[in-house]
Amino acid sequence: MTGSRPRFAAARLVLLAAALAAAPVAARAASGRVKDSKHGLVRLDPRHDAGACRHCHSSEVRRSKERDRNALCASCHRTPAPGSSYQGDATYERSAHGGPGAIAWPGPKPRARKGTDAGACVTCHDAHGAVDEAGPIPAMTVLRGEALCLACHGGTNRTDVAAQLRKPFRHGAATGPDAVACADCHNPHLVQPDRGGAVAPAASARLA
Repeated sequence: MTGSRPRFAAARLVLLAAALAAAPVAARAASGRVKDSKHGLVRLDPRHDAGACRHCHSSEVRRSKERDRNALCASCHRTPAPGSSYQGDATYERSAHGGPGAIAWPGPKPRARKGTDAGACVTCHDAHGAVDEAGPIPAMTVLRGEALCLACHGGTNRTDVAAQLRKPFRHGAATGPDAVACADCHNPHLVQPDRGGAVAPAASARLA
């Protein structure tokens, strides 16, 4: 029994050395994701390289985030980019996803966010650039395509859109270039609930 202790200790040292050797690799992989995303081009502070962590994770930035959950994002995303559904922070704050009735990401994958993140950009977007088996996810969202919308609109939290998508004739039935995505008709940064119902010829505010 006594003779096995040195061997046990040696095995632990080998495992510890392997873990320490792997740590820098894991760090490079995480920072590589940011540098491969659009945020890898960001350079808010000329003292740091483009895509450096400190552009978004400095103490000054943390203080601004405490004042406003979207202050960090709005510091760069002031005006709409060409072709973007985002029309500015003020407009987003009046939408169903950014206003008082907003909810936080429900989880489970990626994990649920705390209630204070309700209406925050990070509810739907991964600032480090989310990646799935098909590669980087467009628009830096946490999930790809309709899976993002159905996390909240699949019947567990809000309107059961998933039930509509299971019908024999439905939007989204086609695949390839003719496929219909949620964002083809709904702008997530502008959409609002109908107040009193839409009266023709006005369209539903849910189709903003």
